[in-house]
Amino acid sequence: MRRFNIGAIGARTTAFKTVRCDEIAMANHRVNVESIDLSYVFKKMEDVDPEKKARKKELYSRLSDFSAWPAEKLENIARLGVVIDDIIEGFDLQAVAVRCWDELEKTFGVAPCIILGELNQRGIAAACELDINNAVMMRALNLAADYPVMLLDVNNNYMDADDKCIFFHCGPVPEALLEGPGTIEEHLMFKKSFGAGTGVGINKAKIMRGEATVGSFKTEDGAMCAFVTEGELTDDYVGDGFFGCGIVFKKDNIEDMMHYMCENGYRHHVAITKGNWAKAVTEAFDKYLDYKIDRI
Repeated sequence: MRRFNIGAIGARTTAFKTVRCDEIAMANHRVNVESIDLSYVFKKMEDVDPEKKARKKELYSRLSDFSAWPAEKLENIARLGVVIDDIIEGFDLQAVAVRCWDELEKTFGVAPCIILGELNQRGIAAACELDINNAVMMRALNLAADYPVMLLDVNNNYMDADDKCIFFHCGPVPEALLEGPGTIEEHLMFKKSFGAGTGVGINKAKIMRGEATVGSFKTEDGAMCAFVTEGELTDDYVGDGFFGCGIVFKKDNIEDMMHYMCENGYRHHVAITKGNWAKAVTEAFDKYLDYKIDRI
């Protein structure tokens, strides 16, 4: 954490003001952000190493069932996976944040969720929707727990429960945090916006239950800021309206967490890993890295 590189692959989707970050603040804390344009990625996808591509196809097919889709979907996802690996090696990246819509969907008919999950499994923090901030938190949790991390959206309620909320995303969850292989589906929002078959690549799977550490990260007024907390991922039924990977999070003072997030500008995503690591992350951020952190 004292010095590492994050690859920003693509520009921030303009609607997602919630993931803006201060690169100068990061640089002042020895976190370097390398910017890679999607045009470079798309050009590299035209000519990838055949052996690398074959290995990616085999790997992704083991992680999730592609059988419902034309072969070109796995082909394009494998090509993208090879290119991202080459970028990680070429730029010496320890984390990435990826612009995952809507150029990939419109150009190749795929979403990169399964790719991000596999990167997270390898210990390369991979944040979707160009959330550079939370790539930092993902890396911190990964190092503290020595275990893969996932990044999910925060929903603000679970039915009428006052100690639960829903975490959900399209499937960028590492294998170690899933109960078994998933099924490749298409992103319903892209299906609605761009037509059937345009967002193939989300991984529908069941997230593992158990104790968990949750955190989020932001830059503000030149400072590196975070919060961390602990709770339980439960077996409660999430609902039919969700796709990809969703889980109910239980915490006694969850309203305190929700109020804190709203009042302090932590919106959109949280990084999550299994086990109880809030104390370790708090100590590292506060004592050694000069990050501001609150434990809830």
